[in-house]
Amino acid sequence: MADFNVNRQFTLLDRAARSKDGKTILPIISVMSKKVSNLLEDIPYVEANFGLQHRSIRDVGMVDSTRRKFYGLVTSSHRKSQTIYDPIELFERRSSIDEDHIDTLKNGNQERENQDIGHIEKLGEDLAEAYLHDAPADGEDNIYGLEPRLNKLNQTLGNTYDGGGTGSDLTSIYIVEWNTRDGAFGLFPPNFMNNTMFGISARNKGKEKVGDETNGYRYDYVTQFKAWFGLTVVNERKIARIANFESTIGATNSFESNGDALLIQALNLGRFDKNRTRIYVNDTMKSQIDIVAQRKGNVNLGIGEAFGRPIETIHNVPIRVLDDTILKNTESAITA
Repeated sequence: MADFNVNRQFTLLDRAARSKDGKTILPIISVMSKKVSNLLEDIPYVEANFGLQHRSIRDVGMVDSTRRKFYGLVTSSHRKSQTIYDPIELFERRSSIDEDHIDTLKNGNQERENQDIGHIEKLGEDLAEAYLHDAPADGEDNIYGLEPRLNKLNQTLGNTYDGGGTGSDLTSIYIVEWNTRDGAFGLFPPNFMNNTMFGISARNKGKEKVGDETNGYRYDYVTQFKAWFGLTVVNERKIARIANFESTIGATNSFESNGDALLIQALNLGRFDKNRTRIYVNDTMKSQIDIVAQRKGNVNLGIGEAFGRPIETIHNVPIRVLDDTILKNTESAITA
């Protein structure tokens, strides 16, 4: 049987382009999963500056200027800042298929490729899940995701709002400015990582012996997939969450109640550059937004363009839809 070449989708690694605003890995992540590509395609990526961590300096305020009279004195001051560190974590998968499963098929190479595509898609889903929900408190191998950054109501700061729902059948809207200077952005490890590009690698391991002395052995065709990724947010006012929306259409405290007002408030009170900002909803919330737009006629829905294709916008900010297995309808209510 002819030697199998690792999934041809990964030949796109060689053509991944770099841009001034972070490195783009769009050709790679666009094949990871249709369920989550709307999130993964938006994120600009930066090479981590501290090994498998990224160090950022966050402003925490400056002292007031001195109103000086002639011959008065001005005290020295410096910018108050906070240093934050965000980790890069390894996501790995292993495709292992009995050699006879492949060798007895007329199109065995195609079957193995199909299996590998499934692994790539699940890798993307797991990455998106981590970007949204990972919390460092849950383990050292965790990204600091958007949900735990926005897990308490704080409308004064302008980044976490209350949709009014209760119970555990709730969902949220997330607003993110993707900006490698002072917004949110993805991380990949330094280029010293061998055999990876932008933190992603796929390796055809050939045939490997699997099993043990007690139970016996066989040989499998093996492909190894790795993705090293992280997430950082330099300015927390460039991310926002409107939480506690009832996920049932027509329910009290669903988006249909006052969601449009809260969304406008969040967009205006944050520090968002709307050209770099995206709104993330699941299919259920998108349906509620469409219903409000149809009934009230006062939600500023329009059509914009991203990545060469038309997409819906609200107040000129693109709406991106994630699968409800990732942005869930089973959230519990959050409080202040």
